[in-house]
Amino acid sequence: MVAAPAWADGKRDFNGDGRGDLLALFDYGNGDTGLWVFPGAPNRPDGQPGQIGAYEAWETGPGNYWISATKNVAGDFNGDGRTDIMSLYDYGNGAAGLFVIPGTGGSGPTATDAYRVWYTPPGNFWLSDVKVAAGDVNGDGKDDLIAVYHYPDDTMGVWVFPGTASVGDGSSEPYESWQSLRGWYPPSEVWGFTAGDINGDGRDELVGLTDYTNSLSIIWVWPNHPSGGPSEPYQIYWDPNWEPNVGQPAQLTTFNQNNDGMDDIAVVSNAEIRIFNGTDKRIYGYSTPWVVPLEYPSDSAVLTRSVITSADIDGDGEGELIGMLDNGGTVMWVLASSPVRLLNWDLVPVWSAIPGDFPMSRTKVAR
Repeated sequence: MVAAPAWADGKRDFNGDGRGDLLALFDYGNGDTGLWVFPGAPNRPDGQPGQIGAYEAWETGPGNYWISATKNVAGDFNGDGRTDIMSLYDYGNGAAGLFVIPGTGGSGPTATDAYRVWYTPPGNFWLSDVKVAAGDVNGDGKDDLIAVYHYPDDTMGVWVFPGTASVGDGSSEPYESWQSLRGWYPPSEVWGFTAGDINGDGRDELVGLTDYTNSLSIIWVWPNHPSGGPSEPYQIYWDPNWEPNVGQPAQLTTFNQNNDGMDDIAVVSNAEIRIFNGTDKRIYGYSTPWVVPLEYPSDSAVLTRSVITSADIDGDGEGELIGMLDNGGTVMWVLASSPVRLLNWDLVPVWSAIPGDFPMSRTKVAR
């Protein structure tokens, strides 16, 4: 499963214009990486999503940043009101660093620049054992990077890299906020993670979906310690007959689609979208999903090939689901209510690239 982030201001706004943006790192080859911004746009007069553009905001030059060595999420890490990219970088042999690419209103390959806030030498942190999410778990107004770590004895450890406005190694010192019992996190079980304010307490919770080998799937929520950081998890959904990872790994994201002050969980799997409403209840099986009715059968096929994220891309205060896929040429779509049939939904194309110009095989969406 693939993780996706939450963000402190709920918009995911990189350029500061009040609308959410989609952010993607692009591999030019030979260690040359660029950051591309797909800025949000207002809806058309008929209420459907408006067309958007794209521009580059950062480029490293050859030999500097190998995109294959990164795991990336988006959030307001430095607390300036703009969304940043947080990028864990694998130097090899258990050495790793955390880089921040700060949000900016500028454009062009030098509009922003990355800086490092943490480094650990070889033998300490293996990125192959890590899944990441982002959210403000300590309530300080800055998003934190959450790293879910797989230990050799199948123990799960949840580490927090606190958001900070400081620059330089040691600016964000990680701490482990929760650790499972031994054997709780075996590789045979497929897990995905995201984060969002599921219970409406003003802080983001880690959310996990696990697909056990016997067709049982469970959604877990890790509430936060008073001092900040995920604590003992509880279940909000349990289904003995749901296999969300058939065909391709399920993808999770959070967004507030009903403006009730609690983030909702979206799971995209098996060519469908399931929405689980946020809740402050800790009752076993409390959250029952709503399966989004898609207008066209072809939309289900599009879902299976898309990279999914979310943002308030039109700036109306409610989040939207967004996807990118390689359909001959790369296409970006937004989930919107159907103008034809009440209660049905469409995947509306809002951007496309000329075939070969922006292949998804060389793209990592920061979620």
